[in-house]
Amino acid sequence: MLALVLMLVSVLQPLSALAAETEKNRQSENSPSTPSEAPQAPTKKSVQRNPATTVLPETSVSSSRIRDDRINTTQSITKITAEDMERRQVSTVFDAVRNTPGVSIDGGPRLNGMSFNIRGFDSSDVAVSVDGVLKNYEKYRSRGTYIEPDLLKTIEIRRGPQISTNSGYVGGAVITTTKDAEDFLRPGQMMGGRVKFGYGNNNDEYLRSYLAYARPHERVDLIYNYTNRQSNNLTQGNGDELAYSNLNIESELFKVTLYPTDALRISTSLTKLKQGPTVQLFDTITGMQFATPYVLRAIDEETISQTWEFTPGSDWINLKAILGTGHTQQNEVTPFGWDGNRPFNPMLYCVGFTAYNRFTGLPGTATQSATTCTGDRLDDYNFRNTNFDLSNRAKIFHTTDLDIELLTGVQYSRQKTITKRSYDNPLSPRIDANATPSGIRTSTAFYIQPTMRIKQLSITPGYRKDYYFIEALNEIKDALDFTNRRHKIRAKEEIYNLALAYDVVPNNLTLFANYGQGFRPIANGYAFPIQAYLSNGDPVSASLCPDDHSSCDDAYKTQRTENTEAGISYVNSGLFGQPLQLTSKATFFHSHSSHVVLGISNYLPNYGTQIRNGWEFENNLSYKAFYAQASYSRIAGRTIVESSGRRIPIFSLPGNAVNITLGFNISSTFDFHVHYRRVSDKDIISGAMDGVSGNTGIQEGYELFNVGMRWSPNKHLNFRLVGENIKDTHYYLDGGFAGDRGLPGPGRNIKFYTELIY
Repeated sequence: MLALVLMLVSVLQPLSALAAETEKNRQSENSPSTPSEAPQAPTKKSVQRNPATTVLPETSVSSSRIRDDRINTTQSITKITAEDMERRQVSTVFDAVRNTPGVSIDGGPRLNGMSFNIRGFDSSDVAVSVDGVLKNYEKYRSRGTYIEPDLLKTIEIRRGPQISTNSGYVGGAVITTTKDAEDFLRPGQMMGGRVKFGYGNNNDEYLRSYLAYARPHERVDLIYNYTNRQSNNLTQGNGDELAYSNLNIESELFKVTLYPTDALRISTSLTKLKQGPTVQLFDTITGMQFATPYVLRAIDEETISQTWEFTPGSDWINLKAILGTGHTQQNEVTPFGWDGNRPFNPMLYCVGFTAYNRFTGLPGTATQSATTCTGDRLDDYNFRNTNFDLSNRAKIFHTTDLDIELLTGVQYSRQKTITKRSYDNPLSPRIDANATPSGIRTSTAFYIQPTMRIKQLSITPGYRKDYYFIEALNEIKDALDFTNRRHKIRAKEEIYNLALAYDVVPNNLTLFANYGQGFRPIANGYAFPIQAYLSNGDPVSASLCPDDHSSCDDAYKTQRTENTEAGISYVNSGLFGQPLQLTSKATFFHSHSSHVVLGISNYLPNYGTQIRNGWEFENNLSYKAFYAQASYSRIAGRTIVESSGRRIPIFSLPGNAVNITLGFNISSTFDFHVHYRRVSDKDIISGAMDGVSGNTGIQEGYELFNVGMRWSPNKHLNFRLVGENIKDTHYYLDGGFAGDRGLPGPGRNIKFYTELIY
């Protein structure tokens, strides 16, 4: 690999020299600008005569300066930019966030087997959104967040509960924002396009991406993108294939942004992703084998979002409203005759939907035909999210020594899950349970957060109140009604936050401390579990809801989490009197969670208390053509089982991680970067459905090296070469099911990309 890199550099050097004559023009055309946070309606004058109002395409930005907003200096918030993702040419949104301290990826390398883990809180505790629309969904033994990284402008990672994070997510949030036409248009351009082709040799992955963008009018911004990824199975570091890890995915982005007035910005986006029926493992998270080892899985994903931003120039009004809906439909077909859907009576065989006796050749009874010759089995999962978010930031008072701001907001969220199992034979009864229940979860909340800055001291208290509602649907509701139990749970929660910051050296050195609360209501599957199905197909519930039809609101405990942080940050844009820009932050955190559902025992929740302590370090450095990013996270914790007082490790915690990226912009046409990642050993447990009992062990740590380079001979052409896991290390990803070992990660992958830009 080193020889390949050196050879490529030697080839590109003379080519880069030939393109040097265009460098001066490129620098004048592509000078980066920083847009205002407030929406500004572009005018004809600004479009035609003022290039500073147009944001440049990430593919041609040559500055090595690391913007300060990548690291929030007083909160546990990290922002990943389109420039970061372009440099690394990430294949999934999960690849984009791996370098963030405190963040790891649970599950396996398959798209529908990966999910976010923040400080040891798994995907059910992490809110994921696209343009403000929640995308959380989880089904038994399969997870997924379907977002095409090539369409994203930023990814914001919030670690720990915060006042404006959606209800019920105590681990944090992953907030993604899609691109606009202004992210690609060059100064003076009114329309343009990009064609992108890529290839990865590990699994023969082919990427095709077609992008069109335009600003046909000073108040209209349009963008459309189509991306297709196709691949064979991944190859592990030991040379073995990872079965059923092939891809065939199409994704699209439609986005229209309007500026009706100078103070109003309206953005409407539609993102779509589709995967045709593909043979995949039923369990995409671990290597465990089930009675149904694999299925034909199809995925259809869609998100519609509309964002209104109104900034009339008044200190009292900075209004933002988001309304959106999204759905994920996942269909799993188990063909008749596959493992998990075979005739269970060895005396019978099937011709169509009719059973015959193997010895006499005579037709069986109608009951025998219905229960034996079921035909293909279809499991249909439909997850739909709808949410509304309204917030306003007002500047109440301002003097030289005192500033007062007020953030207020209202949030509404509705998550509906509908699951259905059916067979080709319409006479076949339900003979086994679908492990993902149907239900609705609704929350309504309001919050208020004032901020007072008194000279160098900043004080930010916060208050939030949530009303939530959980309801069982379909056969689970029928089972509860049959046993005279209620199928609804209502509750309300209040949380308080407090943030303190003190500028020891104004604009340079800051001390900070944060306290935040969060909660997580009982999951539908724990509150309304299905224990079994009777021979006539009627479900039997094991719910703790009283059987006298009285209130079920207090039958289950609500998880509460308290998070405390303290740290120091340092920012200097002219260190040692040189053009040396440094942003550095160190954070210590302590998290205490009570009434955590560790697992299930006899269909009932097994509760515990979890305590986490950890350190996180983030550093960004840039000096002329050189840039560097480094992070380190260390976390430890324990679980105390409520029923027994037993103390055990928290098996969802990731290993301690070090990430270092070094890069050079050798010229405006050529840049190069290397990346190193080291993850330590971690505790795992297998066979622990109750979250406690099982076989414990150690998952080995690993080291990975990545490299990448870009060459742009002119403003219309880009070439990128990326080497991932260049040492071909065999390793396991974090976070298998219930704390088990994760699936193997991919081996060496050399990726090449070509971009044609108009």
